Amino acid sequence: SINLSSSTGSLVTSTTNATETYTVTGTDLNTCINSAVTTITVVTTPTISVSSSSAIICPAASATLIVSGATNYTWTPSATLNSANGSTVIATPANTETYSVTGANSNCTDVSQVVVTVTVNPTITSTSHTICSTQQATLTATGGSTYVWSPATNLNTTTSATVISTPPITQTYTVTGVSPLGCVSTSPSTVTVIPTPTLAVSASTPVICIGNTSTLTASGASSYTWSPGTVNNVNSGTTTATPLSTTIYTATGSNGQTTFGCIDTKTIQIVVTPLPVIVTGPGPIICEGQSTLIYATGGTTYTWSPTTGVSDIYDSTTTVRPIGSGISIYTVTGTSNNCSSTATIQITVNGLPILDAGIDSTINIDHIITLNGTGNTPVGFINASTGVKLDCNYCPTVTVNPQENTCYTLEGVSSAGCRNTDIVCITVTKDWNVYIPNAFTPNGDEKNEVFIPMGFGIAEIKLTIFNRWGVEIFKSNGDNIGWDGKNKGQLCDQGVYIYQAEITAMSGQSIVKTGHVTLLSKVK
Repeated sequence: SINLSSSTGSLVTSTTNATETYTVTGTDLNTCINSAVTTITVVTTPTISVSSSSAIICPAASATLIVSGATNYTWTPSATLNSANGSTVIATPANTETYSVTGANSNCTDVSQVVVTVTVNPTITSTSHTICSTQQATLTATGGSTYVWSPATNLNTTTSATVISTPPITQTYTVTGVSPLGCVSTSPSTVTVIPTPTLAVSASTPVICIGNTSTLTASGASSYTWSPGTVNNVNSGTTTATPLSTTIYTATGSNGQTTFGCIDTKTIQIVVTPLPVIVTGPGPIICEGQSTLIYATGGTTYTWSPTTGVSDIYDSTTTVRPIGSGISIYTVTGTSNNCSSTATIQITVNGLPILDAGIDSTINIDHIITLNGTGNTPVGFINASTGVKLDCNYCPTVTVNPQENTCYTLEGVSSAGCRNTDIVCITVTKDWNVYIPNAFTPNGDEKNEVFIPMGFGIAEIKLTIFNRWGVEIFKSNGDNIGWDGKNKGQLCDQGVYIYQAEITAMSGQSIVKTGHVTLLSKVK
């Protein structure tokens, strides 16, 4: 009856701690007795214990769970376990999970739990920097307990929270941070390298004249700033400047970011030369067709314009002959030290008087002609081309008897003192002829009183008269005097007489004619 709740009865409870064999004896109503034997086998109740390689894991990591103390095991929940049975399982929970394991020795079991805590990866942050070429950047990482930087190129160390980078070009690093629990996270860190520009500056004209413009050019960068700001565009690589005095210009060039100091500066000087002061002489007053001397000072070289009528367009002193009348303006450009300025000189050209000597004419050598000159100012004929003096000097009307082709000059002088001339030419023909009458009547009626050859173009007549006996009774000796029918003051008898006429023409030609003339003294 040891470890039994009762030694009698049909139902008893055994609380034995070890395997025990019991005998039960039964009596029926007839007092008949029988017995039976039963054995209670006591199996040891298991006591299990769970251990793991890590009860705390990083995200996406696994934990090895180990249990002991029983002969077989069942794990729940099993979705994140590699097996639902076994003394060793691998857990890969996404979140913190409590696992139960039931250990059994036959029908005796024990249950235990293990919590797999899923911690978080560290939040790794790192700095990025923008630097100029040849500069260095200090990179810092936070959020972990240890760090590894990669790649190791241009770093002073790879295992520190703070590293120094000196990349020649833009470089991106990855820093891997590890938490105290061994969880890992990464962060990028970029060092942006802006090339430091190397500027070159130039000027289209380093030396300019005041008022002129020089083109400034900067190269070697992506953006530019000029100072002083007296240029037409302070932010252009090419700009123009018109300084009033010698000025030094500074170009600042950058490649994208001026805030990081990735700049270079260069200077260039524009020398400003003053313009020469060109002075011209007083403006002369001349007559149309005349020339005059003009001059300029203040430069080293000169150029005159317009060029028409200028004797030397490159001389400081030159002779000009303006065309026409009115106001003629000449401009001189004077240059000194490659700088030029201009000045003008005004020439007053008084017009010539308007004259008309008349139309050209033709006359015979024995004729005269009257010349009439007109004009808008007092006029007068002053000479003949043959040198023959005029019968009236400086008269607007003259009568002439030219013996050869002759041109006559008419002159007029305006109130401004301008002289002009006009010429009229007379063509002289030398035609001549002679007619000798055959009778005359010296009877005192004043008709046909003298015998003399007649004609035109005749310069001289030498007349000799003979009587019928050949005695000379009259001779004119070239004075163009005819015979009046007398001899020694007495009228000759009526009759026929012999004449001899030596006739010289104005052209210089001469002839001798002889014949008879009848004197009719009694005819009334």
